[in-house]
Amino acid sequence: MPQRETDNLMDYSTGTELWKYQWDFIHNPEGGWHIFEDVEEGALITDESEILEILDEIKEGYENGEDEVSFNYGTEYLYNSSVDIGGDEPIKMQINLDHYQQETRINPANGEPYPKDYIYQQSGNYTALSFEGIGSGGTNVVEIIVEEDKYDMLHQFLYGEERFDHVFLSDVQWYSQFDTIIGCNGSACCCIACKYILSQYSGYNAPQNTDNNVAVLKFENDYTQLLPTVKFTSKLAYLVEQLNQGNPVVVGVHYARTDPPYNANSATRHFLVIVGMGYDETNRQNYFRYYEVGTNPQYELSRGKNELNKLYLDQENKFISGYRFYDNRYYTITEIRKNE
Repeated sequence: MPQRETDNLMDYSTGTELWKYQWDFIHNPEGGWHIFEDVEEGALITDESEILEILDEIKEGYENGEDEVSFNYGTEYLYNSSVDIGGDEPIKMQINLDHYQQETRINPANGEPYPKDYIYQQSGNYTALSFEGIGSGGTNVVEIIVEEDKYDMLHQFLYGEERFDHVFLSDVQWYSQFDTIIGCNGSACCCIACKYILSQYSGYNAPQNTDNNVAVLKFENDYTQLLPTVKFTSKLAYLVEQLNQGNPVVVGVHYARTDPPYNANSATRHFLVIVGMGYDETNRQNYFRYYEVGTNPQYELSRGKNELNKLYLDQENKFISGYRFYDNRYYTITEIRKNE
């Protein structure tokens, strides 16, 4: 390789970096330069800023909705024992780049976790956020390795929010608000149907709360404006908690209508049962899956329980909303009722 083409201190350039075997020689000159001993060739103990530069490329690419980011480093393995990504204390991190001295291209949204048992000559429980290379035929070309219990911190740093675990309560029996067993006239029976589904599955009720502490959103000025309340965060946490415990939850939702509201919470127009949650890789958002009771019994699978029944979490603006897939009715959660 010609001189002065890397950032290595020994390359007669202005660089300040040293490869791992060079550090070994400095600390133990009599031990020799064992380039291939217990470490991959080209491993680099690098400055924290080099690690953060790669993380920021991935983070910014994801935030901007880019399908591709690229790197071109002359080092195959980057390591630093003290990388600050916003936790209580810095963490150790290693980044592996498969395309050595070539352009490495990845989709920033397509990282997947894989277990690892080492990081820079240290054995233990580690997790790698791995990215397939664009045009690589399925080969992982970027790996960001951290201690197993620090993986969520890494993920949150890159993607801004913790991904929901996949939960679907598939054994919850669906009913239509038009089913005769509900014992209602059908046209205004959505809440009764939802509470029936809940009671049949878990024995819980979902009573109306008169002091409105179940309301996630409320109307201001008129019934077409929705604003989050201060209870959004706590009610969101309750919804996630109940699903993780295996309990469906009755929620009220708003959708556009021109007539005055008639429910106790004036933002609520309809009721659904939340039966699952997860992370949508395509939309890059957490979502909640629901049962739609406002359809006829013959549409149980095609509409009532369809896997496309999803409401997406907008954490920043404090909304949980989405289009009903078969007619584009736009639902926004307005209340999350407590299981009692």
